[in-house]
Amino acid sequence: MNAARTRLFEPDADDPASRPLEIFALDPAVSKLEGGVVSLSVPYEPLQEGPVGSVVEVSNIDAEGNTLAKANLEDPAILMQGGYKASLSRPEFHQQMVYAVAMHTYGNFSKALGRSVSWAFEPPSDPGQPNRLLLKPHGAESANAWYDGAGGEITFGYFKPKVSTPVVPKDSGHLFTCVSHDIIAHEVSHALLDGLRTHFDLPTHQETLAFHEAFADLVAFLQHFTFDDVVSAQLGRAKGQLENASELVSLARNFGLGLGLPGGTLRTVWDSAGTDRDEQDLFVLKDDVTEPHELGQVLIYAIFDAFLTIYNRKAKRYIKLSTGGTGVLPEGDISPVLQEFLVEEVRELARQFLSICIRAIDYCPPVDVRFGDYLRAMITADRDAVSDDKWAYREAIIRAFGRRQIFGEGTASMTEDALAWNGPRIPVSAQEGLSFGRMRFDADPGRPASPDDMRAHAGLIGRLISRPELADEFGLVAPGSEKFARGKYDLPVVTSVRSMRRIGPDQEVAFDTVAEVFQSRRIGQRGSEMTFYGGSSIIFGPRGNVRYVINKRVDNDARAVEQAKFARSKVGRRFWTKGLPDKNALKKLCVAVSQPNG
Repeated sequence: MNAARTRLFEPDADDPASRPLEIFALDPAVSKLEGGVVSLSVPYEPLQEGPVGSVVEVSNIDAEGNTLAKANLEDPAILMQGGYKASLSRPEFHQQMVYAVAMHTYGNFSKALGRSVSWAFEPPSDPGQPNRLLLKPHGAESANAWYDGAGGEITFGYFKPKVSTPVVPKDSGHLFTCVSHDIIAHEVSHALLDGLRTHFDLPTHQETLAFHEAFADLVAFLQHFTFDDVVSAQLGRAKGQLENASELVSLARNFGLGLGLPGGTLRTVWDSAGTDRDEQDLFVLKDDVTEPHELGQVLIYAIFDAFLTIYNRKAKRYIKLSTGGTGVLPEGDISPVLQEFLVEEVRELARQFLSICIRAIDYCPPVDVRFGDYLRAMITADRDAVSDDKWAYREAIIRAFGRRQIFGEGTASMTEDALAWNGPRIPVSAQEGLSFGRMRFDADPGRPASPDDMRAHAGLIGRLISRPELADEFGLVAPGSEKFARGKYDLPVVTSVRSMRRIGPDQEVAFDTVAEVFQSRRIGQRGSEMTFYGGSSIIFGPRGNVRYVINKRVDNDARAVEQAKFARSKVGRRFWTKGLPDKNALKKLCVAVSQPNG
């Protein structure tokens, strides 16, 4: 639990709030006149050459071991022009871009969660040094990019395109994954999700593998819609029809072109059957779709379906006003005033959905997350933050998931009250040591005072969950019980304790604490045993009361059978070795960001 070692720099009153840095908004193929280059406001921090900051560090070594020039964002001449200008050929800009997009993504996570996010990998041995994610913008000569959790680094590849793109000719120049906003945001989201839920990469089910990929894509896509100039140009071209804004609903389009992929894009957020009239052709969750990236598309389509529903709901009033009540736009361009209103709605909606999607991670079970679990987490997280859902966001999300055949895990109906997680079924006394009046923080409730305080909180929770009369409530088997002695159970472990800050639309602030508890056991016959996982996420209120228990029972035999069946399947057996998860195989799964279905 190293959250205290990873946090953004805190500027003094005399420091600027942000640092403007140019990036390619989507990828280099988008024209500057259509918002292809934007100045991103990155949270300010003093930087060493590289750049090296508080939570990320950028390498200047290329794939062949050559030392490249380092970006120096503190150079007065560079500062005066707002950083390095967008360039495909200058390595300093490449370094600036991975830094800027990584920090922008990190900032979105911190804002949504109300705390600094810690990385999953081990911190440096020197306790005075922050724990930094290493970004390698020229790390491999390969049409790939990947996150390595063990090494604490992201490698971005570069390659000669198989097909000429608008900016790089075939077999001549290089395409750099480090200048694609989408690929950078995708890989940084993998690292951040790994820090939030270390056990989400355990290959317990096809949906758990697909979730990591889908979530990373969703963050990249939603950040598209916060770049005003790109959104304005694309919405104008699509006459306000967001689903027809091809650049916005495509992932890493320039790199898809360079690889010669069908449609010239890696993945999209919208399928051609995403309308009511094509209901029979919807891409839905079904048993014969098991490849992780393809399966992840179902979740992406469902969330964008809800996003589009709310957008159309809000845009309708402006279109009616602009057309004298008919709602039918005339031929030609939409009016600049209408375009401005629509852009504002898209930007605000994207920020809200980004917060909902990220905040929901705290409300997920700690292991074996399925799409239906994530639906329930989204609904509960949003109910906690926004009680008055006047635009029916939650209804739109529920209906979009239902259309894609994604139903809440363990629920009998797709209604808001049925999908929201519940508190404990039996009385659990408030834990005074976890009340905000008793806990100690480092200036901000988003940060524990010290590792010792974190260990103390974990110890208190460990004693609570191990009590024989309560262990079952938390999805665990109590040490010392007859079931524990009879089975092959490991001791329960508290793997994380973190604060949560919820800010509602009325700007009221509430604080909770979320803890992950984890337990494993061996299942199967001698010679063919494998490890099975369970546990719960527990959300404590500000007075130490247990608000939610979100569990995946470690003694759930039906789920154990499902895991064993998946591990023997064509997809699953790639990720298991001798009854244990194969971390190398899981790492290769994430490499596929730049290659479809594989």
